[in-house]
Amino acid sequence: LRERVVMSLNTGFGEIHNILDENPEHAQRLKSVSPILTKDKLDVLLSYGDEKHPRYKPNYKAKTFSTAFEKDLRNSLQKLADEVVKAVKEEGIRIVILDDRDLSQYKKTMPMALVVGKINQTLLKEKIRHLVSIIAVSGEVYDSHSAAVMIGYGASAVYPYLLFATVFESIKKQKDLSAYEIRNEFKNVYKALNGGLLKIMSKMGISTIASYRNSALF
Repeated sequence: LRERVVMSLNTGFGEIHNILDENPEHAQRLKSVSPILTKDKLDVLLSYGDEKHPRYKPNYKAKTFSTAFEKDLRNSLQKLADEVVKAVKEEGIRIVILDDRDLSQYKKTMPMALVVGKINQTLLKEKIRHLVSIIAVSGEVYDSHSAAVMIGYGASAVYPYLLFATVFESIKKQKDLSAYEIRNEFKNVYKALNGGLLKIMSKMGISTIASYRNSALF
């Protein structure tokens, strides 16, 4: 309880500027109270990056990259990293969505932690990491530890779609639940993930999720 007062999961999206050179552009950031995104929050974030949407702003231009591949994991991963770098440099992409939902009988998916780490390191080497926010849309995130791994490797936020889908299927089996009780089921899972992240950070002596991101502390 004492630690919670000085800890924060607030997460920002968009370009990061030089803090020693203050200007109004520093304020052009979207903020979430947590790096764990629900479907609604993900949709809002994507709306700011969709050129066809009224909310669109170039600072949040988004593009989704599938982490599925047919063969040769090493070369497929490098190809994906090159595509992301090209999109950031030539297309002005600022929100990179890494999505593993393209799994099929013909395609496998790269481990999301591996993909996030590779993309993060490649962007650092190209000196454009500060321009990008990485979002991991992954079925591999099912608890606080797996979410912390993604963030530790460089993800700004995580959308654990399979976890939420599992909760939804569980709710469907329970009859006569009120709308309030249904919302509460999702809220409990969301709170548990956030509580776990705070606990992991406190064990490392870290107060903010921004300090944990890209730290490689698991």
